Amino acid sequence: GLFDGAVCFSGENQVRVLSTSTTSDDDASTFRTTTIAMKDLRIGDMVQSGLPPSSNDSEMKFSRIYSFGHYSPDIKSEYLQIYTTAKNNNNPLEITKDHMVYKKMMGTQSYYYPVPASDVSIGDTVMTSNNADTTDVAMVTKIQTVIRRGAFAPFTESGTIVVSDIVASNYVSLLQTPTSKK
Repeated sequence: GLFDGAVCFSGENQVRVLSTSTTSDDDASTFRTTTIAMKDLRIGDMVQSGLPPSSNDSEMKFSRIYSFGHYSPDIKSEYLQIYTTAKNNNNPLEITKDHMVYKKMMGTQSYYYPVPASDVSIGDTVMTSNNADTTDVAMVTKIQTVIRRGAFAPFTESGTIVVSDIVASNYVSLLQTPTSKK
């Protein structure tokens, strides 16, 4: 059966992690980003994180994973697949309906606020990462439902995480909003 209590991401999602390498010449450390599957994340990894919606800084940051709300490789869950106009459109975000993403408030230039994934609709604008360095925006082009094995909910020190190029919150919606889809 399906696990309906999961509020998380599928293990198929992609995340960027910061890794260090030292050169033998001068023992200097260099940092580089690597893209890995959500299911391969571990506590202590430095993962690309988003920004608070009130931030005017567009530079992306990395934040340490300090825990997991869910780390269940074998559980089957239902996820929303959210496709956008972002460059990595072949790799949609797979997220449970109550997990939060940053959506642009209608009528504003650049105010993004966290909403449950179930409140995102085709045509909405969401906060994304266009590369490893800056935030960007993308329009939602398609949403569908998929069943996946594995449920993962990493917690970062920043409270946000970039998952399949979309900025998501570590937090979930506990209340039904008036516009929530049933």
